[in-house]
Amino acid sequence: MKLSIIIPVYNTEKYIEQCIKSVLALKGIEKEIIVINDGSTDKSLCILEKYEKEYKEIRVILQENQGASAARNEGIKASGGDYIYFLDSDDWIESESFEKVVKDIEKEYENNQEIDIVVGKERAYSEFTKTGSLDERIPRELKGKVISGKEYMIRSINDKFWNVRLPIYLYRRKLITDNGILFPEGRRSNEDEVFSIDIFRYGKKLKIVDEIFGYYRAREGSIMSVLNIRHAEDIFRNAKELLEKYKNEEDYEMKKIIFYMIKRYYKSSMKKSIQCGRKDIFEKIYKEFKKDCKKYLFRIKEKSYENIELYIIYYTKDMIFSIKENLKKYRKGRK
Repeated sequence: MKLSIIIPVYNTEKYIEQCIKSVLALKGIEKEIIVINDGSTDKSLCILEKYEKEYKEIRVILQENQGASAARNEGIKASGGDYIYFLDSDDWIESESFEKVVKDIEKEYENNQEIDIVVGKERAYSEFTKTGSLDERIPRELKGKVISGKEYMIRSINDKFWNVRLPIYLYRRKLITDNGILFPEGRRSNEDEVFSIDIFRYGKKLKIVDEIFGYYRAREGSIMSVLNIRHAEDIFRNAKELLEKYKNEEDYEMKKIIFYMIKRYYKSSMKKSIQCGRKDIFEKIYKEFKKDCKKYLFRIKEKSYENIELYIIYYTKDMIFSIKENLKKYRKGRK
């Protein structure tokens, strides 16, 4: 069994060596390390070329700056492994525990019991406090179990452990390629949401393991640490893409999942546009929200209590910005 590790790189000269060294530390595993340099302007490419010359399992692909999604898609197309693992260039693998997981999956693979998706854990590492924290939200009774991707989505929504951080997942490559699943391009944030829903939709065997796959670095200046209007617009695009893709979905459980996700994306995108003070973007998103409510959302779960929240947002839009402005005036008056 061969593992393809795909790493998009953009201006991470400070961290990329630690990332690559952690992957090279995996022992007894047939692997290819596909690194896509996404138009870096720092010394990242020099570092990558040095490692490519030294290690035959490393392959560097060059592309103009198009974002992490385009880089990952390029990695998928270039990959030849049986399983794919996506790693960010400023994160690193917990080599010992990840190696154990891969070897366990290899045994199942050799016995023709291929797992489609493996779910692990990651430890967040803060650049600010130099400390780490472990995400332990998945209920213990699910550890070691094999369930469907759809069941995993339902449980993660109901039990509030929804997480689309790619480095906690290991994917069977055929699941991705046979179903034509790719990352939505042209976005700088939240691009892994739609990809994850698509892949869970088709995953028949998902295994949850009680092992740490790696470390996630929370650092100042990273895309997800900066609040800006692009976040609101990218999340809004997720809502529209998901609705277009699944509007004719016949599976009732999937319809419930899609309903929840679209509602969540619309709420989040409107909230972020308010936080950024961009009433123009809010109005644009809200206009589409009303249109989609009438055409699709109110019909998906008609006469359901879950529609109540949609109706509240639908009919109270004009209050939202006025409340925000009054709060600003109130805070100024208290100073």
